Amino acid sequence: REPLGCTLKVVTGDVEQILVIPAGGSYQASSDPRVIVPTGDATSIQSLVLNWPDGSREEWNDLPIQAELTLIQGTGH
Repeated sequence: REPLGCTLKVVTGDVEQILVIPAGGSYQASSDPRVIVPTGDATSIQSLVLNWPDGSREEWNDLPIQAELTLIQGTGH
């Protein structure tokens, strides 16, 4: 399931970002489910918290930067 309409909190170093994954679109249009997170000079993502469409919340820690990550519901903590 795609996390459309969800919020994503990303912590890198002393920087905390809140990103909103857009939901919806227009007739016969598709949207890119990828989210690009600017990390600046950080060496890792300390924590990433995703609030899923069903209201559940998951967190992943110590993630690499400069990588494409696929977050699957039920694999965080």
